[in-house]
Amino acid sequence: AGLSLGRHVIERLRHDGLLGAAGKIRILEKAIIDHMRHLETKGLIRDFTVVGAMAAVTPRRSDLDSIRGLVRRLFDTGLCTYYAGHDPYRLRLLPPGGCLSPSDLGAPFEILEKVLKESC
Repeated sequence: AGLSLGRHVIERLRHDGLLGAAGKIRILEKAIIDHMRHLETKGLIRDFTVVGAMAAVTPRRSDLDSIRGLVRRLFDTGLCTYYAGHDPYRLRLLPPGGCLSPSDLGAPFEILEKVLKESC
């Protein structure tokens, strides 16, 4: 059963246009990078990493208490995030890449920008 499910998932990834240089996940990755660069240009984050639809952000204040507070404020404003790492701690964004398009990213990044501005 496990191998059958794994085979099915791989087939969906291959045939639904999710993978490859022109695949949906790569297009989403590029859009996330553009949004991250915008935040970086504004000085709201120190750095970021994006792989596929997964992203990690290092805000200016990246100690554990600051990150935990940021995660709570983001949740209160409608954005579900996580944190990871250690010295510096990083904010993690794990959007559902299979069902998003680049046009869906505007609202979450507006929330992120607003809360980051308030946190600094």
